[in-house]
Amino acid sequence: MNEGTEAVQAATQDDPAAMPAINLKVLEALRELDPAGGMGLAHEIMRIFLESSRERVDHIEQAIVTGDSTILGQAAHALKSSAANVGAETLSGLYRELEKLGREKRIDEARMLIDEVRKAHQHAVSDMQTLLMEGA
Repeated sequence: MNEGTEAVQAATQDDPAAMPAINLKVLEALRELDPAGGMGLAHEIMRIFLESSRERVDHIEQAIVTGDSTILGQAAHALKSSAANVGAETLSGLYRELEKLGREKRIDEARMLIDEVRKAHQHAVSDMQTLLMEGA
């Protein structure tokens, strides 16, 4: 385990109620898929998530404001999968819920969930940035 991994784990140990934003086992599994056997693949997937997710989150928020359940479902679906790919399991679950709400045209319920989604997204982004900076 390296410093970045330890920093994320230490942050969650300081607050036992805090769920880790990133499942480090997912990142370790990506190491096995990396042709070089390092964390290059995991880092690349995290960078892609960080670059693309903000725009998709904006699409979700706009869809909720305009009541567009189709766009909500599509944007949430894409984020659900990409969040799972980087080990952001809690966040992926929230996007799964938003996707379902979009499919079922339950915009009012999605509106009530968006603050929790924003917080979970920021927590995951922060942990990914820490991992990338520290070379986890």
